[in-house]
Amino acid sequence: MTIALSVLCVLLGCQVVILTANLVYWRRRRPTADGSSVRISVLVPARNERENLPELLALLTDQTHAPVEIIVCDDQSDDGTVEWLARNAQALGVQWFRSAERPEGWVGKTWACHQLGQRATGDWLLFLDADTRPGPGFLALLASACADTDALLVTVLPSLPASGVGDALIVGMVPFGVLTTLPLWLAENHPNPGLAFANGQVLALRREDYRELWPHQQVRWAFVEDMQLAMLAKRLGRRVRIVDARSVLNVHMYRSTREALDGFSKNAAEITRGAARSLVLALGLAAACAVPLIGAALGYPLAWGIVGAVVVLVGVVWRMFGMSPLHGPLYPIAALLAVVILVRSAYWHAVGRVRWKGRTYSRRSRSG
Repeated sequence: MTIALSVLCVLLGCQVVILTANLVYWRRRRPTADGSSVRISVLVPARNERENLPELLALLTDQTHAPVEIIVCDDQSDDGTVEWLARNAQALGVQWFRSAERPEGWVGKTWACHQLGQRATGDWLLFLDADTRPGPGFLALLASACADTDALLVTVLPSLPASGVGDALIVGMVPFGVLTTLPLWLAENHPNPGLAFANGQVLALRREDYRELWPHQQVRWAFVEDMQLAMLAKRLGRRVRIVDARSVLNVHMYRSTREALDGFSKNAAEITRGAARSLVLALGLAAACAVPLIGAALGYPLAWGIVGAVVVLVGVVWRMFGMSPLHGPLYPIAALLAVVILVRSAYWHAVGRVRWKGRTYSRRSRSG
């Protein structure tokens, strides 16, 4: 037990160092260039987003840096999205169209984004998820970042307020995992695709790069298209720019714990690059969480120190991203939910059938 606790103590120390380095690096990377001349096309892939689109589109029309156009691709919605767009899009100055039939081998979102990329006319193409909530200065910040980079891909980390405790515990593991294990300097600059990171809720590329590479076509099979696009950038010898947008962008990723479980189960095995690795990570996470708790119950002082440090570290990261630091003591539940997601995702991907938003993707339908 003492050896296991000592190893975990070293790993926790590494996480603290990485988080501290990331915060210092990020603070120095705030965009300062003049982005007033950057022409941005806002492109929104939407499947069953009747509840999200009205607020998003209203916020997009109230930006201090006006987009050159806003285009929505309806991805065969059946929840009233089409009817709402037909009634309201023109008054908001929004263009929209219904997706063509999805070809074999494409995931719905990549197919919608590919069609949007064909229609856009701006200098930069911003692919924006419908659950994002941009403040008035969001596009100005993004334009400044675009004007100040040679990166192929620009992405952001937003604030992540949650609807309830369950989805907060699930969503909160994302920024915690990223900022305590991945040095952002390496994610932006190192050529190794294994160090790639991007946030698919907000992805921006130059139009000429997009039309030359057709990147969504290259990753058409991917549920986690953001990571695949970041890996593609690195394989091409290009960079990724990660912008701190917490002050100007909120994202309500999921409306319930069940929706969060399904959403991350869809993605986890691709993020870990295979069902087997997903299971290995689940085992490791379960052990890393259980050992200190067992040690604390047995009266090991070091175990209590580790538990306390994790509570503080989790609380700090969650507060940074708009979630309650008071949920920090619930991190064992968050870890358990993450294990469930990893195992569930491994099973879905192993049997070759993944369910999301009323669709079931088989291995065959994504390999065509």
